[in-house]
Amino acid sequence: AGAIDASLMTSRLMDVWSIGMCLMQAIFLVPVLSPWYTEWKEETGDERKFLEWLANYNTDPIIDADMQGHIRSIDPVLCTLLKGMLEKNPEDRCCIATCLTHTCFKQHRATLIKQDVVLREMSARSEDAGRTQERAMIRRLRGESADFEQSTAANRGGGGGRRKSTACVVS
Repeated sequence: AGAIDASLMTSRLMDVWSIGMCLMQAIFLVPVLSPWYTEWKEETGDERKFLEWLANYNTDPIIDADMQGHIRSIDPVLCTLLKGMLEKNPEDRCCIATCLTHTCFKQHRATLIKQDVVLREMSARSEDAGRTQERAMIRRLRGESADFEQSTAANRGGGGGRRKSTACVVS
């Protein structure tokens, strides 16, 4: 057997993948990739064929048409979430924020926020903070625009004026 020339790419999107696989196992009550893994390992004597299939973005998706039909019959919205979570290519996979804000969880979020005083307060503060940050950004952009216009006018007049620095410092 030849050496495998491959690299392993890890990212936080692997967590999304793992959660998606756990959810699939909870739905079907079996490890859904086990049949392929077992068949190919018995056929080849190692895991290489399975891992190459899994790593190849151009092969069949994890949620093929048959599996998609089963999940869609349970919950079509859940099916869209799982398809996004189990995209083989990490660049096409949903991030955790997209998953948590997915329509699938909308009713649960609303219920939790209504029932939990702390979550209700956090939600309200977040909305207030967002509006405050938005207003500050608008003021900052207007100020930067004014600074640029003053600098441009000074330069046109030969005054050699300098544009005020608007660097942002994060502490």
